[in-house]
Amino acid sequence: VVDLRNTVGLKMLKRKSRRIVVNLCVNLMVSKKV
Repeated sequence: VVDLRNTVGLKMLKRKSRRIVVNLCVNLMVSKKV
C-alpha cells in the first residue's frame, strides 16, 4: 500500500528542488552575461 501523503510530498519536493535548480542556473547565466 502506497501512502498518498508520502507520494504527494515527494512530488512537491521534486517540484521545489527542480525550481531551485532552474533558478540557480538562470542566476549563473545572468552573472556570466554581466
